[in-house]
Amino acid sequence: MDENMNVLAGTVQELLINLEGRIDDISIRYKESGIFDGERIANLMDDLDALAEGISVIRSFYSRIDTTELKDKLSQMDEALERKDYPLFNDLMQYELKDLLVYWKEILIN
Repeated sequence: MDENMNVLAGTVQELLINLEGRIDDISIRYKESGIFDGERIANLMDDLDALAEGISVIRSFYSRIDTTELKDKLSQMDEALERKDYPLFNDLMQYELKDLLVYWKEILIN
C-alpha cells in the first residue's frame, strides 16, 4: 500500500473513532430526552456518506470490509427516520451501525 493509501486509511480510522463517540452521544441524549437533534443526525449521516467514499477507495486493501452492509444499515436508518420510528432508528444506530464501525476499525488497526 502506498503512502497516500496509508494516509487515507488513517483518516478513515479517525473518522470511525469519531463516529463511534458521536453515535454514543446522540443515543444517550435520545434516551434521556426522547428527542433527536435533527442537525446532529444530518451531520452524522453526511459523515457516514464521507466514510463510505473513503472506504470505497481503500477497501481493495482490506478484503473483509464490505460496503454493502453499510448501505443496508443506512437504508434501514433512513426508512426508520421517514416513518418517525425513532426508537428503531436509535437501535439501528447504536447496535447495528456502531458494531459495524467498530469491526471496521479493528480491521484497519490490524
